[in-house]
Amino acid sequence: MVGPLVQALRAHKGEHAVGLYADPDGQAGAKLTSLKIGFHHFGAANRSESMIRIRQHNVDAVITGLSSPRGQGEVDAEQTAVESGVPIIQAGDYWGCEVRSHIKPHLFITIDKYAAEMAWCRDPFVKICIAGFAGMAPITPSTELIMKMDELRETGAKIIVFPDGGPHAAAGLQLLIESIRRSSIQVILITRFHPKFAGMRMGSSEQTLGEYWESILRPLRLADRVRDFSGHTTDELVMAADGVASGYSTLLMRAAVAGKVPITLWTPATQAFLKEETGLQETPLMMRGGFPVITEPQSLDSLFETTWSEVKDLKVYDPKKAADSVLKFLDQREKQAA
Repeated sequence: MVGPLVQALRAHKGEHAVGLYADPDGQAGAKLTSLKIGFHHFGAANRSESMIRIRQHNVDAVITGLSSPRGQGEVDAEQTAVESGVPIIQAGDYWGCEVRSHIKPHLFITIDKYAAEMAWCRDPFVKICIAGFAGMAPITPSTELIMKMDELRETGAKIIVFPDGGPHAAAGLQLLIESIRRSSIQVILITRFHPKFAGMRMGSSEQTLGEYWESILRPLRLADRVRDFSGHTTDELVMAADGVASGYSTLLMRAAVAGKVPITLWTPATQAFLKEETGLQETPLMMRGGFPVITEPQSLDSLFETTWSEVKDLKVYDPKKAADSVLKFLDQREKQAA
């Protein structure tokens, strides 16, 4: 959400210069690069640069995302802003994600009225901008990718994307693999593990989470049921595939909006992590009803033969609307200070 918002702010020929920082090795950095949005690297080596900018320059506001896991740069920027008396604007791309920050923003940019109500329950005085759902911004898969997937479909295969990371990913992946084994139809799995989590160590072990997930995936790879499709974004893969299987990724909603099969892998680990990350007891798709939820291994055959509910009420994220709300907020602060 932040990248397109910054683009929209830069398009205003006003008095506000806008700097954008991101971790080049994280998911945000990859997305910004694919969208050709310029940004400063926000690694451990130069994190102090932004802290200096906030403390020593006349910064009007600090805008942060609410990623999972929370980037240390986001946390540091918010804390520095508080210490420096600079207003904080947060952009949330998932329902309930405001709980990921212990700092309450002055302006909160969010998805829809339900997400706004959650934010107001936490802070009744926060200013809200409802700007739409960033996870359903139009994406057109490349012709090359579509042709590759069509070749797989000619064998009768169904293609599923698994995009998860975090402590719930292993249980969800195991549940999905066992369900694939029980299916009569051939299922091809594309995994896109969350990059921030994939590089994390497993406790005191030298093994990373990504390596552990790959060990779970190994039997399916040996059976030639896994494809990687490197060089394509996860959003592209979702739009070209037949379905998405995940605990609660925003890509489940993208799949539902696009008429794909959105399979919720509802394990105890997912329930616990969703509660920790959003405060929710159920995912937004589960609350809507009419979409497949798997709690134990089962054949996936019927899921691809069923017509699932449609999502028609969500609006696509409008970065211009978000930018206008930021500029209006800053203008009001300037008038109050005058």
